Amino acid sequence: MDSKTSSGLESHATPDLPRHLSEENQYLKDHAAISWARFDYWQLWEAMLLVAGLCPQYFEQLERYNRRMRGQISEEEAFAAISLSPIEEAAHYYSPSLSSDKLCEWFELYDVLSRSESFRDSKVNPSDFVAWAKLKRLPVPEILEAALNDINGPLPVWGYEERYYPDDADRPQIALDGPKWIKHPPAHFLDPMDSQIQRHAANDSTAKITDELLPKERDSLLKLVIGMAVEQYGYDPKAARNDATANIETDLRNLGIPLDRNTILKWVRAGAELLPDQSAI
Repeated sequence: MDSKTSSGLESHATPDLPRHLSEENQYLKDHAAISWARFDYWQLWEAMLLVAGLCPQYFEQLERYNRRMRGQISEEEAFAAISLSPIEEAAHYYSPSLSSDKLCEWFELYDVLSRSESFRDSKVNPSDFVAWAKLKRLPVPEILEAALNDINGPLPVWGYEERYYPDDADRPQIALDGPKWIKHPPAHFLDPMDSQIQRHAANDSTAKITDELLPKERDSLLKLVIGMAVEQYGYDPKAARNDATANIETDLRNLGIPLDRNTILKWVRAGAELLPDQSAI
């Protein structure tokens, strides 16, 4: 009988296996999960087995045993082996047997991953891979997730961050260099599935968001600020006290875009420096 299934995955049912390769040893245990969580990277085939609740050491030993049993391989087989992609390698050499309780979990992961642009390399970051699997609503063993949380901290999340600026602490802005994997997400985290965030991202997708304005752009905005402050609110750059900033603060609050008075005064004064002839005002 052909040793492959109709899907092309290897069937590892080998008669008279040594005791340490009996199928009950293939499943991931607590102590093994902790050991694997300590590694800085996993091979892709290892990551797929771990997320399916299986122990990579078992499958590595099983493959070594099968190679010894098969004996010398041809040059054609050797060339084919080294030309496999990482996910093809996982399917060809390190897939669970047809009798495994975890075959469905492994194959579901294989099916999703084979149609993903993520994790094309042979090495993967453990926390990123587990976070990706959870994002795809794939089952992840609790002992593996707990071990990663304990050793590496919370799993990264996929989304946007709010960015706060010292001069405008009441008005957070969305950092649109995402969505992206965010390690140890801050308290101010925005879910990318939120419809309002998606609209904001779509509206600004053509704009390059930067932390600082170019000098010419900054001057243009300051001219607008000082022009409106002088003409509409009666701001006097030479006066020791001005009611203009208080009136601006009130109007902004009424519009639902509050700014504190010190922030307003800072930018109005900066704009006043661009006035061509302050003595004429």
